[in-house]
Order: sequence, then structure tokens, then C-alpha cells
Amino acid sequence: MSERVPIPGICHIRKQGTDIRCTLPPQHDGEHRNYYQRIDWPRRPDETQAS
Repeated sequence: MSERVPIPGICHIRKQGTDIRCTLPPQHDGEHRNYYQRIDWPRRPDETQAS
């Protein structure tokens, strides 16, 4: 019997000028963060989830 394993989504917005992506949940509040690299960056006013 196979069980379903939920895979949480992530924000995935890229830090400007890099390949680093946000690993917080989608639609989070505040700054972006990549937990693996311990990097934070500000949210841009015009960005969308499809960035």
C-alpha cells in the first residue's frame, strides 16, 4: 500500500542578480529567505510568484 506524502510548496522567488531562491512557504510575509544558505533579502514591490 502506498501512502501520499505531502510536498509543501515554496515561494521560489529569485534573489535579484543570483540563482538563489526563497525557500519560505508561498505567500509568506516579510523578507525572503533561503534557509540552506542562510541568506535574507527584501521583497520587491512589483514581484509576483511567477518570478
